[in-house]
Amino acid sequence: MLLTNSELKRDLVNAYQILSYLKLDDHTYTHLSVRSEDKKSFYVYPFGIRFYEVDESSLMKVSFDGNIIEGKEYQYNKTGYVIHGFIYQARKDIQAIFHLHTPSIVAVSSLKDGLLPISQWALHFYNKVSYHDYNSLALDDTEGKRLIADLKENFVMLMRNHGSITCGQTIQEAMFYTYHLEQACKTQCLMLAMNRELSIPSEEICSKAVKDLLSFESNLGERDWHAWVRLIKENEEYMNVKQLEYFSLKLQSILSELEKQDLEDSSIYSDSENGELIKRRKDRKEKIKEALEKIKLGIYGYCDGTGEEIGVERLKANPLAMYCIEEQERIEKEKNVYNIND
Repeated sequence: MLLTNSELKRDLVNAYQILSYLKLDDHTYTHLSVRSEDKKSFYVYPFGIRFYEVDESSLMKVSFDGNIIEGKEYQYNKTGYVIHGFIYQARKDIQAIFHLHTPSIVAVSSLKDGLLPISQWALHFYNKVSYHDYNSLALDDTEGKRLIADLKENFVMLMRNHGSITCGQTIQEAMFYTYHLEQACKTQCLMLAMNRELSIPSEEICSKAVKDLLSFESNLGERDWHAWVRLIKENEEYMNVKQLEYFSLKLQSILSELEKQDLEDSSIYSDSENGELIKRRKDRKEKIKEALEKIKLGIYGYCDGTGEEIGVERLKANPLAMYCIEEQERIEKEKNVYNIND
């Protein structure tokens, strides 16, 4: 089934979020892409942001000759263009490409023997892994041509001393290969660290296993994909709730501090001197109480200290965090002005 650009971008964003959740990203230096609906360009994230920050609006559309079609306010990682652009042009069957640098993958890529058939995860790739010798950064056409020559007809390639390229006929398939490759490499590192003799299946068993594993289900990786997407959505909701719980405690602390200052001021200043302070704090306390009530009700909207309502679309900007910081700064400022001590 052919997907629209909107659907492709949605899936690519989910892929970035899944790999961020699994901690398989490398700050801003690795990249994932998907071939666009027109088959002549691809979507990728801008250079300089983290995987967890990626959303549909931040994705760039790049032509195979390197021109930016969408997202011209951004720049792409040049090595990313060489890797993705050259592979898409050479391999019409590839629709998604993931490039990673995880420590386990880099470690295994650096071994002369490469990936060994010593776990079921590794058997997904038996006689199906290509290798590319390190030649510094992939910055030019020469390196791009070397990449596609080494990849051959495979979907997975270990880049010596560097990382991996996992490809798929769908994003789901690329994710499937990526997850199993990481598990295989991580397990191999643990096994070799034991410095004991390993049990390695026979060639006959390995050949049977790879066939069984890759034909176990149609639409390779689709079942796993839906589970991953559910997981990141549940995690996002959980983190939102935990964030609100944290800010609820913070606001309660600020409210207590304001009430404490009211008591201190009443013992220091006359009613006329104290009146304006009390009035200002009363207004702020009412807004804090309103915010606390909305949090309690589970509504992702609250007052930002000016009475302006903030909707769910601005939740990611952490306005509650800014509100807490501003209130804390006001308290500290008043302590200095009026010489109020804790």
